[in-house]
Amino acid sequence: MEQTQIVELTADNFDETVLTAPQPVLVDFWAPWCGPCRLMTPVVDALADIFTGRLTVGKVNIDRYPELAAPY
Repeated sequence: MEQTQIVELTADNFDETVLTAPQPVLVDFWAPWCGPCRLMTPVVDALADIFTGRLTVGKVNIDRYPELAAPY
């Protein structure tokens, strides 16, 4: 069984990990102060477990990388 991995997306790895990925990618744009984001964390984690090997799951902290969230 493959181990679930959630990728921390940054300005350095976003394009390679998301835009040119060979498989689908779920991007979770979140912030530490965001209540709904915290509520969604278990759902995103579960999706990462369920779709391990078929889906890449990445998280963007929008406080650190607002420029990554702006286009979306």
